Amino acid sequence: MKIIGLIGSARKKGNTEILVKEVLKAAREKGAKVESIRLTDYEIQPCTGCMACVLKKEGCPISDGVNTIFEKMIESDGIVVGTPIYFLGANGIIKILIDRGFQYSFPDNMPLKGKLGVTCAVAGVPNWEQFGLLELYLLFSSLGISLIDQIIAYAQGPGEIILKPDSLERAHKAGWRLVEALKSNNSTYQGEPGLCPVCHNNLLTISKDGKYFECPMCLVKGKPSVDEKGNLIVKFLETEKHRWEEKARREHVDKNIIPSFQRYRENIKKIRQKIKEASLDDL
Repeated sequence: MKIIGLIGSARKKGNTEILVKEVLKAAREKGAKVESIRLTDYEIQPCTGCMACVLKKEGCPISDGVNTIFEKMIESDGIVVGTPIYFLGANGIIKILIDRGFQYSFPDNMPLKGKLGVTCAVAGVPNWEQFGLLELYLLFSSLGISLIDQIIAYAQGPGEIILKPDSLERAHKAGWRLVEALKSNNSTYQGEPGLCPVCHNNLLTISKDGKYFECPMCLVKGKPSVDEKGNLIVKFLETEKHRWEEKARREHVDKNIIPSFQRYRENIKKIRQKIKEASLDDL
């Protein structure tokens, strides 16, 4: 059993690294072979949106450190990813990794599907972290990795998390949970429950028809109501499907992506002429 930890912070031995390695320590105690890599040690270029990986099935034409990172993830059974939260969400290198994972997010090419993982995020103070875990879930769900546990911790100074035993204990528990889930081949989420039954986060929007709450990550809908104590609750529709199911992925490819390629080929001369006429180089 091998578990890899991806550290999304440029700061060596900072809060994110400490938290990720606490998860790995616990996993090693349970018999797993563990490895950690710091994403900022690799050259990671942004996705150019060329679509060669999907439309031409040629793989990503960019040759950089992302190839090594995904190779290590594919070779592993479990995956731990951590990020610092600077402006309400994950930092830039995590967002680039999400985009570059596009090549492995479609039904016919998902080598990470079925792997299990844990996500960790460190914010400075509460109420400034709303999108952090959600973006880490996006990385996992797009690649088909099942989320076993997720951790949010708070520490402002570099390495300050080492002084917070509750956060370290929580990360340790996540490591144990990951190993036990791998041993039993159980992909059930084991962390704190959130409002959304799929991504287990609490960020909801109002559906376009104004009738439901909707998870912007998973697109599942629920009806709002109030319990006997006056608390707002959301009961999600049992018939609702979410965007990360294989059927939904295939429909997205067949209805939205593949047709766009043919449409672009038909209009490419017109597009180039219009761009030329727009005199963009003068601005």
